[in-house]
Amino acid sequence: MNKQKSMVINFIYNFLYTSLNIIFPLITLPYASRIIGVSGIGKVNFSNSIVNYFLIFASLGIPNYGIMAIAKLRDDTKKLSKTFSEIFFINIISTWICVVTYYLMIFKINYFHNNFCLFIISGLLIILNTFNIDWLYNGLEEYRYITVRSIVFKILSLVLLFTTVRNESDYIFYALVNVVALGGNNIINMINSRKIVKLKFKNLNLQKHLKSIIMLLSIQIAVNIYINLDTTMLGVLAGNVSVGLYSNAIKINKIIVILLTSVSTILLPRLSYYVKQNNISKFNATTNKALKIIMLLSIPTMIGTFFLSDNIIKIMFGNDFLPAIITMRILSPLIVILSIGNLFGTQILMTMGEEKKLLISVTVGAIVNFVLNYNIIPRMQQNGAALSSVIAEFIVMLIQVILAIKYIKIEINYRFVLNIIISNIIMTILLLIISYFIKSLLLNLILSVIIGGTIYVVTNILLKEKIIIDIVDEIIKKIIVRK
Repeated sequence: MNKQKSMVINFIYNFLYTSLNIIFPLITLPYASRIIGVSGIGKVNFSNSIVNYFLIFASLGIPNYGIMAIAKLRDDTKKLSKTFSEIFFINIISTWICVVTYYLMIFKINYFHNNFCLFIISGLLIILNTFNIDWLYNGLEEYRYITVRSIVFKILSLVLLFTTVRNESDYIFYALVNVVALGGNNIINMINSRKIVKLKFKNLNLQKHLKSIIMLLSIQIAVNIYINLDTTMLGVLAGNVSVGLYSNAIKINKIIVILLTSVSTILLPRLSYYVKQNNISKFNATTNKALKIIMLLSIPTMIGTFFLSDNIIKIMFGNDFLPAIITMRILSPLIVILSIGNLFGTQILMTMGEEKKLLISVTVGAIVNFVLNYNIIPRMQQNGAALSSVIAEFIVMLIQVILAIKYIKIEINYRFVLNIIISNIIMTILLLIISYFIKSLLLNLILSVIIGGTIYVVTNILLKEKIIIDIVDEIIKKIIVRK
């Protein structure tokens, strides 16, 4: 049913989609902040934070589980429609339990009555989760459709933002724009799905999906607790200033990691398909290619982030955040650690049905992080939290690699490693030269990224690094075909 799509093109579309999700708030937030002010932004963010808790439980573990289930059956139209219907009805049940609970809460508890209209509108996000079937399109690797659809609704949301949010009292409209941006995607997804699957109502078996879905929900909850642990403990043990410095430093790292994990995110449907087909050779080839791409991208990005932390912090946050430069440098190894961990953990272990092992690795990481934070934060403040995160995440990655290694045969030779070392040394020397001669922070940053990245790619091509050459060739072919 589904023609096999190019992994490189999938990555490009998914990278573009991820980039848009990062850039969109960078456009809307400054405008909204100036118009509705600190208080308005605070009200909307608070209502969204409450809604997000309900969305976690409404979605269960369906986003990841749905991708795997759909990918395995994409060649069988009847089974695909049946499985889609089963997962869809589970989503409806969980969503409407959360919808009823949420609206009972805001109707019954007086605390929510002060901004009652805002909470009513924000709650629409939970209702619209009924039609959240992104997992269908991800499972079928329809990344072009996902990206184009996202662009359309982001443009529509921008138009609504600039036409409806005009003064301080318009924070309600700002919340509505957020609903349109997400809810519109879901509704269009549902309408378009009729071309792909048929919704069935008879002979459905919902129960067979519940065990895996609940396990993935447990992982999601554990990860959410884990993610917020550093900030919470910093606030308690070091104070708000340290929280502010750490939050901004790690925010940059998270953006970079999200972009890089676009490589492995597209693997979940493809690997699930290969497992279902028992195609071990392609499973191995795909994971090895992904690992090489991740190493080729994440290592130079880590080095660049380390050397350019000074520029990034000063340009983005100002001189008040200078102590965050060291914090950001300490955090830079996370770019490599989290990218590799995502491949071996979320993609390989989850694909092989080893959700329990994934949960164990995350739980161990949370415990290690808590113990290290408790002992290091009082002495090193935000830098202690950063160091704890790097150590804990390295342990998580190590556990995931050890647990996943039996499923793949890693094929990385000395030539590949040597190419990475040589190209990164050349790039680092170039960054130091640019830093020495260019004193303008912004110009230094722009030139370092453009020239450093170009030299890195060219060096790998000259060293005849096959992965880089293949990617460049495929992009060029795609451009020529388009013309």
